[in-house]
Amino acid sequence: MKKKSVWVIVGIVLLISDIAWLWPVKFAITQPKGENYIIGKYTRSTGVNFDIIDEQSGECVDDVWVEDLEPFYSDFWNYYLQMQSDNIFCLYGEFVGVSADGERIFRMEDWDIMYPVKRGLLNFFPFNWFLSNINMFY
Repeated sequence: MKKKSVWVIVGIVLLISDIAWLWPVKFAITQPKGENYIIGKYTRSTGVNFDIIDEQSGECVDDVWVEDLEPFYSDFWNYYLQMQSDNIFCLYGEFVGVSADGERIFRMEDWDIMYPVKRGLLNFFPFNWFLSNINMFY
């Protein structure tokens, strides 16, 4: 009887920890929530850091340097890894000028991830409408 009780307790603890890891912390959106925004995809280049995506065609129409990526890190520090997958983001803020290299500068105040969420290493994860605690590590 004692063995059975121990296994039940272990099972409950594992279930609770699994739920905590999979709990949604930021839901994906299908439409932007504000007026001042750009739809963009993180790019790995030495010049700009985001490509602006046309909402209708999904094609890159321009590129921009996004200033102050702090909201990415302050919300959940490792969503940078999600940026490196093929996700599309809605960045809220405003254009504040042009760099010495002629690149437009966008100062970001907040962000959302667009549906569907692509997870990089965890692409097999079946839920693509939110980011969860497990995304902080993978």
